[in-house]
Amino acid sequence: MQDVRSHIASGTYGRVYVHDFCRERVAIKEYKRSEDGDFGIPHDLVREMAVYRRMPWHENVVHAIHTEWEGGTFRVLLPLATGTVWNIIPSTEEVALRCAAQIMAGVRHLHSHGCVHRDIKPNNILMFGDECRITDFGSAVFTTALPIREWGLTTFKYAAPEVLRSRPYGPEADVWSVGVVCGEIITDAHMFGGHTEKDVYESILERWDRLSQRLPRPLIFMLKLHPALRPVTGFVRHDCGEFVCDDVDAASIREHADRLANGKVGDTVCKHALSLVHKYMSSDRCPRAPGRGSMNSLVLAS
Repeated sequence: MQDVRSHIASGTYGRVYVHDFCRERVAIKEYKRSEDGDFGIPHDLVREMAVYRRMPWHENVVHAIHTEWEGGTFRVLLPLATGTVWNIIPSTEEVALRCAAQIMAGVRHLHSHGCVHRDIKPNNILMFGDECRITDFGSAVFTTALPIREWGLTTFKYAAPEVLRSRPYGPEADVWSVGVVCGEIITDAHMFGGHTEKDVYESILERWDRLSQRLPRPLIFMLKLHPALRPVTGFVRHDCGEFVCDDVDAASIREHADRLANGKVGDTVCKHALSLVHKYMSSDRCPRAPGRGSMNSLVLAS
């Protein structure tokens, strides 16, 4: 590829340029060779390419237009965004909930194909006009063996409590990160602070009650301290003031309950979590979402 110009960003992976490709303006993500990866190929590039090659198209997920290897440099051509979520901060609750629905639609798509992103943050949510799309899959992992036991790949300030404590985790960690991102859209400030995992975890415990009083109800669900209480990734929209979760069944709820029951549930939060999870173990006892006919559509009440 010739005449690459207009450098717009840099990172640990390499650089990003804007370029004309087939009469269209695109972003080019250029990867540097790595001493750590196999044959000089960075590990994050391997993860990212796995997503681009295996993930079916979805409107809320960024997909590669073209890839190439030239002169020891790997390039990925991507759609050119108008900005990132940072460009719409601060904004209204309505905008935050719209973003939450779009991002969670993308997350649901990833999870439904066995992929956990593990690094949802404002810089990794691109804006295409009013549309949000998830990008940067350098930390993503395809797995059917849950929970995950690999740490250190998530940006501290957006990491879920279980990740910060180096506990086994699953797709629910992505849901927490989306909640933090959308909370920052409303508050125009970092939800949680600190320079280490311990600092951020302590910040969560200190600020959670206060922040939960300021956030809209759907975001509060995403930021439940225990992962079993966060909405499953069937959530795609905010309807009638209620948090709607699709494709939830008694078996998945029971799995969460078993995970809680087999762990240490000595603190008040976990005991409360366990009682709520058991409350929803039977789909027949769960309230139905308005206008939904599916037996697997539940509304999670607070």
